[in-house]
Amino acid sequence: GWMTARNYSTSHLATIRADSTILARNFAESCARYLLVQDYAELETFLLKSAELADIRRLQICEPDGALVWDVEHSAGDRPRAKTGIARLTPPSSQSVMITTENDLLVIWQPVMAGNMLGWLKADFSLSDIREAQTRTWVNSLLLAMGWVVFSAILIILVLRPMVRSIARLTAFSKKLDEQKGAQISITGQPLEIAELGESLNEASAKLHSTERQI
Repeated sequence: GWMTARNYSTSHLATIRADSTILARNFAESCARYLLVQDYAELETFLLKSAELADIRRLQICEPDGALVWDVEHSAGDRPRAKTGIARLTPPSSQSVMITTENDLLVIWQPVMAGNMLGWLKADFSLSDIREAQTRTWVNSLLLAMGWVVFSAILIILVLRPMVRSIARLTAFSKKLDEQKGAQISITGQPLEIAELGESLNEASAKLHSTERQI
């Protein structure tokens, strides 16, 4: 179960990472056009529309030095909204894509280029579905394991109960041999081990009876 959940998460994370990187690059190319002509109103509209995608939690555009241009947040179940109050980000020191994971987020820093560096797009993608899938896999594995334990216990009880009853019957018979010498106990339909034990007791009973008659 643990390996299944881990393998599923690793594979799913790789898929989300690849898809999110492509999205971030496409977003950055579109943002570059708006930044070139300094059309910040259209840039906001584009970010709000882009952030409607289910897995996107935040889109931020900043200048090369980190000065924030737009900040759009998308909480699960709500419509994206532009935020104010954060004046500066801390972008990567290089001009290449940087991908990190923070809590349940995949964070991509994508440079916004148009001949030269115009700024950065910071895109946060939700990874909560991976956590939920992992949890579901764990729960399913646990339930399956518990089911096998219960099934095995029932199977053991069903198999052993007749044997326990047979042994109890043979034990009771052996205790009465002094009083009922020569008595025989039925061993028909019993497992081999029980049948052999019953046969030995029958032989002992017959010998006791024979000895008593000789006396």
